[in-house]
Amino acid sequence: MWLQVSLLCLSCLTQTQQAQDRASLRRSNDHTGRCHYSFTVPSPEESSCSGGSMKPEMDGVSSRLTLLEALVTRLLAGEDGGAGTGARAKAKGEEEVQEAYSQVTRERNQLQQDKELLSRQVQELQRRLAELSQEAETLSQRPCQQTHTSGAKQRENRPASDPAYDLGNGAYEEMKAEVTEVPASQLIPEGSPNFTGCGELQSVGDPVLHKKADSITGKYGVWLQDPEPQGPNYNNKTVWCIDTVGKDVRQVFAYEDMDQLSQGFPMKVLVLPEPMESTGATMYRGSLYYQRKRSRSLIRYNLTSERLASRLELPHAGFHGQHPYSWGGYTDIDLAADEQGLWAIYSTNTAKGAIVISKLDPESLEVKRSWETNIRKNTVANAFIVCGRLYTVGSYTAPNTTINYVFDTATGMGRAVSVPFKNKYLYNSMVDYNHAQRKLFAWDNFHMVTYDIRLGTAKCLALRELHQLLHGDSSEAHTPSSLVSQIHRQQKPECYGEYRLADGKGFRWRSKGRVRTSGAPAAESDMAPRMPGAPKIYLLDIELHRDAFTVTLNMPGLLLGDAFPNFEAETTIGKIKLHEFLGDSWGVLFSHPRDYTPVCTTELGRAARLSTEFSKRNVKMIALSIDCLEDHYSWSKDILAYNCEDSACRSLPFPIIADSKRELAVALGMLDPDEKDKDGLPLTARCVFVIGPDKRLKLSILYPATTGRNFDEILRAVDSLQATAGKRVSTPADWKPGDCVMIPASMPEEEAAALFPAGVYTKNLPSGKKYLRYTPQQ
Repeated sequence: MWLQVSLLCLSCLTQTQQAQDRASLRRSNDHTGRCHYSFTVPSPEESSCSGGSMKPEMDGVSSRLTLLEALVTRLLAGEDGGAGTGARAKAKGEEEVQEAYSQVTRERNQLQQDKELLSRQVQELQRRLAELSQEAETLSQRPCQQTHTSGAKQRENRPASDPAYDLGNGAYEEMKAEVTEVPASQLIPEGSPNFTGCGELQSVGDPVLHKKADSITGKYGVWLQDPEPQGPNYNNKTVWCIDTVGKDVRQVFAYEDMDQLSQGFPMKVLVLPEPMESTGATMYRGSLYYQRKRSRSLIRYNLTSERLASRLELPHAGFHGQHPYSWGGYTDIDLAADEQGLWAIYSTNTAKGAIVISKLDPESLEVKRSWETNIRKNTVANAFIVCGRLYTVGSYTAPNTTINYVFDTATGMGRAVSVPFKNKYLYNSMVDYNHAQRKLFAWDNFHMVTYDIRLGTAKCLALRELHQLLHGDSSEAHTPSSLVSQIHRQQKPECYGEYRLADGKGFRWRSKGRVRTSGAPAAESDMAPRMPGAPKIYLLDIELHRDAFTVTLNMPGLLLGDAFPNFEAETTIGKIKLHEFLGDSWGVLFSHPRDYTPVCTTELGRAARLSTEFSKRNVKMIALSIDCLEDHYSWSKDILAYNCEDSACRSLPFPIIADSKRELAVALGMLDPDEKDKDGLPLTARCVFVIGPDKRLKLSILYPATTGRNFDEILRAVDSLQATAGKRVSTPADWKPGDCVMIPASMPEEEAAALFPAGVYTKNLPSGKKYLRYTPQQ
């Protein structure tokens, strides 16, 4: 205690007299035994005492001595207090220590909570950083949008050698409805991070670890949460876990939530009535759906009643190693659930190993509908379904792989994609989607992880394929012919986009077939011809050149039953509107590559010779060629001379449309991409359209430019159309007027006998089926 007092005195004296270099304190007893203290402080300025200047220093010393005396007095009083005071001081000290320990514990707990909060925030920021990095990469690959205030300014920025602005080039004037050279821009919106609807997969986040399995039986397995729980016992926080390594997999571990899972103590263990095969199980609406071991049987196990609710064999499905994923594990049948219901992912011998998707009834497990894809099941590591779209994972061991394929059940079409996906622990044996949490659950080499995913607005399928085609992808899936058929089958009404070639030129297109002719933002009036009643879908063909490309419509865009467009055109009999020209008659419109060509001359000559036969059938004919009216008038004389030598043939019995700008040829899909003129432009194909009195398309025939048509066959086809119009009959092969017609196989015999009083004749067949039935034409 004395030592503490001494140190305290020294500290006080040092703080109050910082200018002094040293101070000394001496203690001694006088002759009476009393203690005396001597305190010595050297002067900062003087080495010896002087008279008048000592007062300030003495006052300071005096005040310090007073303070020292007070401290000594308090010290002596404490010593006189005896042992009782010491005990109280000790108890008080222990109490202070305990309080200090409690305070430190509280601060440690608070720091731990702060650390966990910061850790979660760091993970969220890392996830957002990954999304933003991906978006930045996507944006960096897009060129900046350029705008032009006028066509004149555009021309100022073009090189003088550009043939597109050579006003003396007549070929350009004819091509401008087909050729577009525009800067690429950003018309296609990327998936928004705030997108909450059901859409196409845009990105997959990094894996988040929740638990590591304890033993070898947990190398791979199934773990998930029910996105739509039912029953009183479990909810959407309940975690279900199944270790699938072993000969008899029956145990299902239930955990109250993720925290209990991480601690490793299940709240309940269920025992399945029949063993499970591999990692293809899923959880949906209060039931566990799984494949029975060594069979193609599917089982629905009710988690509330703990009983087998339903069982059904999946027709023709491979099992026990016939068509597994690439990682093996007898993953022949993989069950999945998404926003649209319950699915099975498998393959059959008929599909030759390609993935088959079946929509299942959640109660009975019956197959409601199936789709066959064009990707082999054993070439992908795993698969899952989101919003009715199948996605496959490329590798189960590569740390940085991709989701490499998507198949959309809404359109029945699949394509290659490349969405980054991480196998952090290098052996991913299970991937399943939870639509309530919008997460992927995966089992990666003993580790149970989840992935956050981001969905966005679905891209136009043909647009992506077109992008790959223009950037040099040589796979068969991206050839121009398959691209055309994909656009046709897709029939999405508002898909559109712009892309740039390597040399900086780009083009804009829409699946409605309207081609942009300027670089300004799209407006309805700026599109290539879009006539009233024209079809919603045209078929596009892309023809690439060294420094430009052509967008054409290479097949008839009209479908049977479509209203035929009521176009207005200049013809050899004046300006007409098609519907008014036809009136109540049938119509035949046939196109020709060019005037003064040999095959076209013979065709029009034959049509003129049969004109009276068409007139007898109330059919009006009209032709189309891409040359001007003056050429049509002169060419008509050659056509007439082909048919007759006398002067009685003075004019053609039908008009010829002048389509010098090829607007109708483009809009009606009449161009032949394989036949080109001397300028490299595609010729008009030989199309035949038969139009009914209701102004709807009844028949279309498409011949290439090199093949002349048989107008006797066209006349016969008109006879068949008129004979069957409004009647429940059809005409057989090589039918001619007066021959018997055929009765639909679906019509009951009693109804056929009543409807056709002239008699019904049935041809006997080896099969015994009575579907070839005839009746005389009425």
